[in-house]
Amino acid sequence: MPLIFRIHPGQSIEDLPKVALIRWRAMQTKSGDVHLVGYALETARGRVSTPVQSLDPQARTAVTASGRVYTLEGPPGHEPMVVKLWVGWSRLYGIQHWRDVTGEIAKNLDAPTAHHGFAGLLGATADVGEETIAGTGAVRRGRHDTPRS
Repeated sequence: MPLIFRIHPGQSIEDLPKVALIRWRAMQTKSGDVHLVGYALETARGRVSTPVQSLDPQARTAVTASGRVYTLEGPPGHEPMVVKLWVGWSRLYGIQHWRDVTGEIAKNLDAPTAHHGFAGLLGATADVGEETIAGTGAVRRGRHDTPRS
């Protein structure tokens, strides 16, 4: 039986200026925008961020286009519901091609320098088809956590 959930707008920046994400992932769209997705500790709900504008790997914080500050708590997760939330959100907003860049972000966490944007952390996006995520029924589009040489 498929699990059904609603995607609705989050709280305003004034009501929730900071969010601590657990079981988080980072997804890069074809346009290069990176969104964080995970569970917000403050609301106990899944959440997708607006595009990340800057990342401080040492502090494990990211500031998004809305001005909200996200703290990446603990290691990234492999929670099927987080992936399903991203897939549903990306379909809702017409994002057809994306890639999971969680591994590239995670390996740079706790580093001593801040990054404004992701040029130093991520490569170019690519359209490489789809992949079904085992056990979730969700489909990933684009290139996924491929190692860089």
